[in-house]
Amino acid sequence: MKCNILFLMCVALVAGCSFEQRPVQSFIENPPKVLRDPAFTEYQEQMEALESRHLAGEISYAEYVAEQKEIQEGYDRQVRHRDAIIQGE
Repeated sequence: MKCNILFLMCVALVAGCSFEQRPVQSFIENPPKVLRDPAFTEYQEQMEALESRHLAGEISYAEYVAEQKEIQEGYDRQVRHRDAIIQGE
């Protein structure tokens, strides 16, 4: 009986089961807001804004790289802080 249930679950997964008429792939590519990391979302928005400024010619490449490094370090700091909290340090 357990094997049958497991087999049916695998078949449903392989067949690309859908939820509310949305394929599973869409949940992977665009997860619900509950599953999104707000720190990463902010990091992505900052990086996209910085890239847009560079491509528009508002800042030089050297400034772009320096600001990119600052944004990356800030995000890394947030991740380390969050990991320390999770690990109970």
